[in-house]
Amino acid sequence: MNGDLVPGNRRLTEGPVVRDLRPGSMGVNPLDRQSFHPDAGLDVRLIFRRLVRRKRMILAVAAAVLIPGVAAIFLSTPLYESAALIKIYFGSARILPYRDVADSSTGISGAESMMRTEEQILNSSPLLDRVAERLSSAEGVVGADSEASMLSSRINIIRIPESQVFKISYRAPDPELAAAVVNVFVEEYIKADSERRDAARENERQVLRRELADLESKIQSSEKELVDYAQQHKISGLDTGADDPVQRNLA
Repeated sequence: MNGDLVPGNRRLTEGPVVRDLRPGSMGVNPLDRQSFHPDAGLDVRLIFRRLVRRKRMILAVAAAVLIPGVAAIFLSTPLYESAALIKIYFGSARILPYRDVADSSTGISGAESMMRTEEQILNSSPLLDRVAERLSSAEGVVGADSEASMLSSRINIIRIPESQVFKISYRAPDPELAAAVVNVFVEEYIKADSERRDAARENERQVLRRELADLESKIQSSEKELVDYAQQHKISGLDTGADDPVQRNLA
């Protein structure tokens, strides 16, 4: 190795190498030499001076964040909310004038099951389709037809805890339009519920008619067997033409 030293160089010697650390060599701005003290606390003036030097960058970032948000607030269309409450009544369809013992009390588990069922019905596609069809042909409500396509995204159905009540709310650009959509939704739900109950009653009537016809056939067969037995054993005094209240009710 050439031992000649160029001016400004130092000869390497054995032992630890000591390097002279000067202000500015560790990334400290020379302008802040007087304020740079490793053992000192937070220098507020130093922070303030740095913020002032970077004020353009700070203002640019703030503008990039605030301007789109402010523009979105002023340019967005306001939405108005209208809401209605629906109370769910328990009880099955009744055909006979008396109530069955099994229907006297629903019970907590049965009531909870019914509430969950009604919640599924309120959120079901068939009910939304009925409301959308009604809105598409609605007259006298401005913008009702355009809301039919946005019904599923703007309708909100919430079950109120510890009650038999559901809250139906809807948001629209016009308050009258929001109220009209909620009213149509409630009306269509009531109509659908009435149709389901009528169908259940008709089904129970059909079942009851079949059971009564089967019972009438059994009574007539038993009466014929009774008459044949009386004739075979020559039993008199059996009036088969008497007015039978059971047959009168079945007629």
